[in-house]
Amino acid sequence: MGENWLREYIFLAFRIHKLAEATYGSPFVETYYGPPEWRTQIESEPEATASRLVRQAISLADALPGQAFTQNREIYLAKHVKAMETLCRKLCGESFSLEEEARYFLDISPTWTPEEQFEQAHALYEEVLPGTGSLAQRLQAYRAEIAYPQEQAIDLARYIDQAFIEARIRTQRLIELPAGEDIDIHYLPEWEYDAAAYYQGSYRTRIVINTSATAKHISRLFDHKICHEGYPGHHTENILKEQHLYRQQAYTEQSICLTLSPQCVIQEGIAMLAHEMIFAEGEAEQWLVEHVYFPLKQDVDATVLLRLRQASQMLGGVWDNAAFLLDEGRPEEEVIHYFARYLLLTEDRAAAMVTLLKHPMGGPYNLAYVAGQRLMRPLLQGPDRSALFRRLLTEQFTPSQLQDSVPPLHPE
Repeated sequence: MGENWLREYIFLAFRIHKLAEATYGSPFVETYYGPPEWRTQIESEPEATASRLVRQAISLADALPGQAFTQNREIYLAKHVKAMETLCRKLCGESFSLEEEARYFLDISPTWTPEEQFEQAHALYEEVLPGTGSLAQRLQAYRAEIAYPQEQAIDLARYIDQAFIEARIRTQRLIELPAGEDIDIHYLPEWEYDAAAYYQGSYRTRIVINTSATAKHISRLFDHKICHEGYPGHHTENILKEQHLYRQQAYTEQSICLTLSPQCVIQEGIAMLAHEMIFAEGEAEQWLVEHVYFPLKQDVDATVLLRLRQASQMLGGVWDNAAFLLDEGRPEEEVIHYFARYLLLTEDRAAAMVTLLKHPMGGPYNLAYVAGQRLMRPLLQGPDRSALFRRLLTEQFTPSQLQDSVPPLHPE
């Protein structure tokens, strides 16, 4: 019975994917490495109506308790079927509040970040940024000063490759990686994203790097790109869950990644904290000073880079607060100003962020980043942090399980 149910689960995901792409221009299925004939079968079907897909999601939910899955697995699957049903209802024209979307799609309860935290981040910028002018002007000027020189862009890929090697070596000390795992790096001079990882299955990931954006923010190479997308972030989680859940335990549902689901919160939480699991505080910045800036003959202080990263991380909640403001019905101009004020952006850049928040799928997804960090950071502070991180990389969890478990998690 469970095998038939799981096949219908995958079928429903692909049917929703077709409709979401046609309606919103966004994918619902990000990754799939299960039986290829299942995907082919749905691709050949006529596009289903949203109302029909709602009924299919409800039928799946009703049948789930009879499948004899373990309790933890049933909880995981139930939360993901709820996310599918919610997206189908949204495609039918139903409206949901921000808190409802966060709960139904992502299994989280977003919280307002006190603006005092943003002011503290600005104070940290004030302490370390040189020059005169407004804080935004000084930040922009310093970022330009420490950017990778465009005239030497031909060598940038070499430094990125070195950084991937360094992160992989450190990750192997943390956890054993499957034999044959590999990352295929594609470098593009201009792209819509700074970087992205596309898991291919069979322990391989295609990572696309925007070299122009990377050059501008080379000081964030590890936490924004190498560790987030690769080791021990998205690539590492994907290969380990394919190995431990899909191959060893036949968890068919693990072969599909749904872009708006509780799974995403776990993924983004792991990726956002990945660099902290293999680098001590300031160690990544020191590596960059020694292996990138020194060969370029640039005198850069690793401590300043660390403080800038810490200040930037304190501003992550600006996104969630802006989403709350939009949900309250505040004028777009007010939300644009909010972004510009706290993230020290131009009005044009802030307006682009508001556009992203208003997207029917992209907007809710943005909540996953801060939520994932807030759930996992307390778990990864003590002496058992490495063992707990290994569990996050290899086991199924939902955000509410991490939030509600008392004590939170035990090491292996």
